[in-house]
Amino acid sequence: MKKKIIGIFVSMLLIATTSLPVAGNLYEFTNLDNTSNAPQDMGIEWISFNKIEKINSPEFTIISQNENDIIFEIDFSGFFSREIEVEGIRYKKNSIQGGGFIAEIGKPEMPTYIRSFAIPQGAEAHTTIIDSQYISFNNYLIYPAQEHLTDQDELKPEFKINESFYNVDEFYPNVIFTITSPQDMRGVQISRLIIFPQTFNPVSKELRCYTKIKGKISFEKGNRIFCDIEKRSPFFDAFYQNILINYKSLRECTYSKSCGNGANLLIITHDNFYTSILPLAN
Repeated sequence: MKKKIIGIFVSMLLIATTSLPVAGNLYEFTNLDNTSNAPQDMGIEWISFNKIEKINSPEFTIISQNENDIIFEIDFSGFFSREIEVEGIRYKKNSIQGGGFIAEIGKPEMPTYIRSFAIPQGAEAHTTIIDSQYISFNNYLIYPAQEHLTDQDELKPEFKINESFYNVDEFYPNVIFTITSPQDMRGVQISRLIIFPQTFNPVSKELRCYTKIKGKISFEKGNRIFCDIEKRSPFFDAFYQNILINYKSLRECTYSKSCGNGANLLIITHDNFYTSILPLAN
């Protein structure tokens, strides 16, 4: 019986869920016309916390990491602010360098900053706030999140605002950070740490911007092992190293010689084409 070579093509998709819909990229609302009902973009500016004009990304630091917990600290030096006018009312649309936003249509579009981390097998992750510092801005009105536009949209988007939500006297979001449910990525349980660098009270119109956040992610239960050694691959490890804030907590291992110098491809072919395809396989 002739030898068959089977081809496997692997694609990776990391999906995380949270109680708040979060978008990974910043959505910019563009002007469609000059009518009074259409949002008018008044320009964007960098708001610095330390009076330095230089635009800096958030500085994320791992203080310690092991199989029991991760202690981290993040410093924000400022944010981008765009003024948008709708029906004579001026809103602020804020964003963080390298961040995203909460995408609940009609509610304040608040910035987010997201990092990924590994969880030991069978463990539960919990977060704790160790320290936080913020500054306040008064008389602020945050622009409500709108529906995404596509190239196929022909109609002008209808401006949406959740009036009842904007009349609630409390800060939104009401947490500094949260974590998503873990997803399996080749034997590694991966969750996302979603940080909310700003919180807004629509009644008092107070915006609180965090300049420093120090937190802890604790792991309870589980076997203290982050990855199934049999599923470890040098090719996936490069991916882990790029996205996991606690990559160093994954145990070192000796990879199987079968890994070779690249991915192993198995090709499915009919017997009639076996001879022709063999040079490609070799």
